[in-house]
Amino acid sequence: MKAVPTSTGCRLLPQCRSLFGMAILLAGFIWTAPAAQADAESSQAAIEQLVRDAYANSPELRAAYARWQSAFERIPQAESLPDPTVVYGYFVERMDTRQIFRVEQMFPGFGKRGLRGEVAGEAAAAAADGLEAAAADVRKQVIQASASYILARRAVTLMEDNLDLLEQLERVARQRYRIGEASQADVLRLESERESLQIELQSWQEREPALRARVNAVVGRAADRPLPEMNELPPLPDPSGLRSESLDQRIARNPDLRAGEARIRQAERSRELAQRESRSDFMVGLEYMDNRGMAADEVMAMVSVSIPLWRGRYRALREERAADLRAAEADYQASYNRIEADAQMALYEVEDAVRRVNLFADGLLPRAQQTLSIVEQDYRTGNASFLDLLGAQRSLLDLELEWLRARTDAVLRAAEWERLTEAGAKSGNWIQSAGERR
Repeated sequence: MKAVPTSTGCRLLPQCRSLFGMAILLAGFIWTAPAAQADAESSQAAIEQLVRDAYANSPELRAAYARWQSAFERIPQAESLPDPTVVYGYFVERMDTRQIFRVEQMFPGFGKRGLRGEVAGEAAAAAADGLEAAAADVRKQVIQASASYILARRAVTLMEDNLDLLEQLERVARQRYRIGEASQADVLRLESERESLQIELQSWQEREPALRARVNAVVGRAADRPLPEMNELPPLPDPSGLRSESLDQRIARNPDLRAGEARIRQAERSRELAQRESRSDFMVGLEYMDNRGMAADEVMAMVSVSIPLWRGRYRALREERAADLRAAEADYQASYNRIEADAQMALYEVEDAVRRVNLFADGLLPRAQQTLSIVEQDYRTGNASFLDLLGAQRSLLDLELEWLRARTDAVLRAAEWERLTEAGAKSGNWIQSAGERR
C-alpha cells in the first residue's frame, strides 16, 4: 500500500493506513472465505437433521399420520358383513309353543361389499398421499425457516463487522477534526451512519430469536430450544439439474396430485357402488321353536329379500355420485394447472436467484471492493471527499446484504420447487421411519 501523504492527517495515526485495508478485508471476507463451502455443507447436514426431527415431532405430521391410520382402519369395516341378529321370543299366554330362538344374517347384494372395501381403500390411499404431502410441507417449512434464520445470523455478523469499522473511522475523523484537517460535517455524517447501522443491527438481532422460534415451531420443539450450528446458507442449487427431467415427469411425483388421483378412483368406485345399491340384499335366518313337550320342537330356515321399491332415491344416489366424480376430476385438473404454473414460476425464480447471486459474486461485489479501494486512495491523496469514501463503504455493505438475500431467495425458491416437483422422492419413505420411532 502506498505511503499516506501528510496532508491526510494520518501522520498522527499510524494505524490509519491499515484501517482502510481492513475495510476491504472485512468486506471481502464475508463472501470469499475459503471455509464457506464447508460451512454450507455443514448447514445442509444440520437442516436435514432438523427435517428428520420434524418428521418425528411435528404436531401437524402426527395429526396427518393419525388421519391416515383412521382411514386405513375403515377398510375392514367396509368389507365386513353386518352383525348377525339374535331374536328371543316368549309367549306370555299358555300356548303349545312357549319360546322361540332366531338367528339372522344379512348379506349385501352381489358386489356391494367388495366395492365398499375398494371405496375405503382409495380413501386410505388418498390419506396416505395426504400424509406424504404433509411431510413434504414440513420439509419445505424447515428448509425455508432455517434459511431465513441463517440469513439473520449472517446479516448480524456483517453489520457488526461494518459497525466496528465505522467506529474506527469515526475515531479517525474526530482526531482529524481536532487538528483542523477534517470538517465537523465528516464527524456528523459518520455519527449518523453509525446510528443508522446500529438500528439496522438491532433489527436483525431482534429478528434472530423470532426466526429461531419459527424453526423450532416447525420442528415441534420449544421456541427457545437451541438450534444446531448453522453459519452459512446451504449450497446453491444447480439450475441445469432442475431441467434434467420434463416438468410432467416431475409433477407426477407431487403427492397432492397423487391424492387427487386416488380421490378420482374413490369417486369412480362410489359411482359403481351407487349403481349396485338398487340390488336386493338377502337375509338368511334360522328359527328354533320350543314347544315344551306339547309337540315336537321345530326348526325353521328363513330367507328374506329386500325390495328396492323407491327407485327415485336410487336414481338420486347415482346422480350424486356421478356429480362427485365430475367434481373430483375438475379438482384434479385445477390442481394440476396450479401446480404446473407454480412449478414453472418456482423454476424461473430459482434460476433468477442463482443468476443474481453469480452477478453479485462475479461482478458487482468485486467492482464495489475495487471502487472502495480506489476511493480510499483518492481520499488519502485529497482527490476524493470523506463523503465519497463513506458512500463507497455503504454501497459495498448494501451489495453484500443484497447478495445474502439473493442466496436466501435461491434456497427458498429451491425448497418450493422441491415441494412441487420432487416431494415424493424426498419424503416418500418417511412413514416407515416415523412409524418405527413411534
